[in-house]
Amino acid sequence: MTHIVSQRPSVVVRGAGRYEVLLVLLAVVLVLAPFESTVLEPVIIALLGSVLIFALWTSGAVTSVLWGAIGLALACVVASVVAPVWASSSRGVYTLVSIMLSVSAIASIATHLTLRRTATSATLAGAVAIYLLVGLVFADLYMCFTVFSGTAFFTEPGDYGSVSYLYFSFTTLTTVGFGDLTAGSDAGRMLAVMEALLGQLYLVTVVAFIVATRRPRSPS
Repeated sequence: MTHIVSQRPSVVVRGAGRYEVLLVLLAVVLVLAPFESTVLEPVIIALLGSVLIFALWTSGAVTSVLWGAIGLALACVVASVVAPVWASSSRGVYTLVSIMLSVSAIASIATHLTLRRTATSATLAGAVAIYLLVGLVFADLYMCFTVFSGTAFFTEPGDYGSVSYLYFSFTTLTTVGFGDLTAGSDAGRMLAVMEALLGQLYLVTVVAFIVATRRPRSPS
């Protein structure tokens, strides 16, 4: 008896999980973010929107979800452009839309990575992209604390800009903690503790697991 085995045709996923592109986009965001400018803010928001859109596109998301992300990104860019006109605190609007896009991108990347059966260099790039996005989210949260509470986030007196919040966020996330900047309230300290724990656990569990099980990409 002859057995006929039917083979399902392989499906090529759009972008093939090219998360390396996200690292390039995020590197540009990290370079531009410290510069406080009403001109650069929409550019940074557009880049974060591109991160979200590309993450969905490269993971093969359905068209409706992809168009929804495009609409969200455009709305956030428009909000950051018009915020200086109608909002008393345009910086607050900028940080809120930045958090929204970053969290959406994290959810998109994490969902796709958990569905991958094997760990590759692209998987590692996606995990690192999540790590960087987490640092950006917490930097924006610290800035939101200052903007909306009306009180200084840091104990040390001074006028601190975006670079200080990014610096504090990533030194906390990596648990380096130089100590030159410290949170001045109980809420701020607990937020910093959450970031430190999240950053440390993420590195020793998720990233370490991917590195240990990573397979080299097959030659084309």
